[in-house]
Amino acid sequence: MVGVPGRSKGCQTCRKRKVKCDETKPICQRCTKAGYNCLGYERERIWMNISTAPISDDQTVAAANQMERTSPPRELSLVAFQSDFCFAYMFANHVWRSSGGLWLKDAAGGKFGSLSLNATTALSQANFGRSNHQPIIERGGIQLYGQCLAALGRQLGSLNQGGQALIVPILVLLMHAGGQEDRTGCAFHLRGMAKLLHVSGPESYQEQPLLDAFEAARAIMLVPALMSRQRLFLDDKSWRTIPWLKNPTQKSPQSELLDILIMVPALLQELDALGPSNASSQHHWAILDRVKEQLALLYSWRWQWQALSGHEITAESDHANPFPGIVGRGRQIRFRRFLVASELMLYNATLMWLLALLFKIDPFGAAGNIEACGRAAMAGVETARSFQSFEPLRRPGGAVNLRDPALEICRAFEWISRHHDRSNESTYLYLFPVGMAMTALQDDGEAMAWIKSMLNESPVTAFYGLGTNQAGFGFYLSREAMAAPGIVQLQEPLFSEQDMEQLKAIKI
Repeated sequence: MVGVPGRSKGCQTCRKRKVKCDETKPICQRCTKAGYNCLGYERERIWMNISTAPISDDQTVAAANQMERTSPPRELSLVAFQSDFCFAYMFANHVWRSSGGLWLKDAAGGKFGSLSLNATTALSQANFGRSNHQPIIERGGIQLYGQCLAALGRQLGSLNQGGQALIVPILVLLMHAGGQEDRTGCAFHLRGMAKLLHVSGPESYQEQPLLDAFEAARAIMLVPALMSRQRLFLDDKSWRTIPWLKNPTQKSPQSELLDILIMVPALLQELDALGPSNASSQHHWAILDRVKEQLALLYSWRWQWQALSGHEITAESDHANPFPGIVGRGRQIRFRRFLVASELMLYNATLMWLLALLFKIDPFGAAGNIEACGRAAMAGVETARSFQSFEPLRRPGGAVNLRDPALEICRAFEWISRHHDRSNESTYLYLFPVGMAMTALQDDGEAMAWIKSMLNESPVTAFYGLGTNQAGFGFYLSREAMAAPGIVQLQEPLFSEQDMEQLKAIKI
């Protein structure tokens, strides 16, 4: 039978041509007459073991020797691909990927120069080596980090106009120091970042990807400023407006929230300086008016956000609740986009700060002030009457304690914890709202179990709040600071008095 292995007795040429061979030996006449080169009748034999009996050791050794002969030559070492593995592993970290945005990818691609490229290489190698128990790779990353520190110190020492792109290697090295839990290194990088921003000025960050890097720097610097309750120069109007003047559409809802949150450290600092003896002074009530002003702005933001993104949020009615004992938890929420969930978390984190300040300054009038701010915000929204319900979320002014926004943070993070792979857009303060929720709910055992179960969904977030978070965002607030910012001991300030004098002396 022609073309059927093991049955046709024709020559090789006729079999390939799929024609009947006349089987003339030693050369087929059909091939000769047609002008083809007859390849003869010998056929390669392929032996296959179809037995189910165990293969002997000799056969195993023979097979291994055959595989060794067909393996790639030794000169093709995987060391050549080490950087690719490390970079791929770094960008698999969804916290770094989302907070890095555009600038981290460009830094890894060498678009910001050798210092930024070396800094990202150091970060990727140290992270890959530590996570995968490769001490040689980890040591290589740490050594390169040291070299980058020396190079950065030299460039910061001779800083002048035109060095605004240094913000990128500083951000990367700060991520490295955070991952190593190096608080001294973090403080060094934060001070260097502040000096750079002062010298460069807000006009230097109007174009992408430096605008994205500036936003990341602003968010990162905001956290220790909140912790130490120390005013940050970035609350000046110029820093809240000028970077977006050329491209107003680049001002995202997250950026608008940071504009409000960045006003909080100064309020905390002034309230601390006022002291309990001046609790009824004119300055005391002036601070209260500023808090109410920011809260009204926040509620206005919430109304606008509802009009823009409210349709992207729904409640899941048929999902089982593994923690039914949590009071006020509500149903699970579903989001169409990752960014919408992140914005909701940051809104509630900002709300928690302002509510905490209201209760600190005027505990008996806080509820009335919250309601008044809610009404004022609604009056300024033309489409407010068209919203019949904010379900499954709370309306602006509907939360009168810290537990309500903390639970709303957790409900949003519950969805995020199952969709980390969708974090492809810039997200600032990725885990900071979760840390704030933990401080407000830390006495609720079932709520804390719920939060920890969500954090454990990913190895990147599994140790957040326990001091070993590899993403380096282990800073969060104490419960005392949330409830009454003035009654706890101040941590070491981000900037010393000498630092502040030097910064003031620098002309922007």
